[in-house]
Amino acid sequence: MELNLRKKEICTFDMISLGEIMLRLDPGDTRIRTARSFRVWEGGGEYNVARGLRKCFGLKTAAGVKPSNTESADPV
Repeated sequence: MELNLRKKEICTFDMISLGEIMLRLDPGDTRIRTARSFRVWEGGGEYNVARGLRKCFGLKTAAGVKPSNTESADPV
């Protein structure tokens, strides 16, 4: 089986990650129930790989995601 890959020079990205990005809401030293604000941390397996390749090796990466169909994704 032969792969017909494009030359690197004509590609916009070195790697495109397809998957979900999860957001962790960190209330800090208070309980979630009484928190008035949160710090937000991003993560997820596919996203972490793309981010690591960019930060460690300087590759041009992107993440292709679709917001979930939930109430919490409405503001996004």
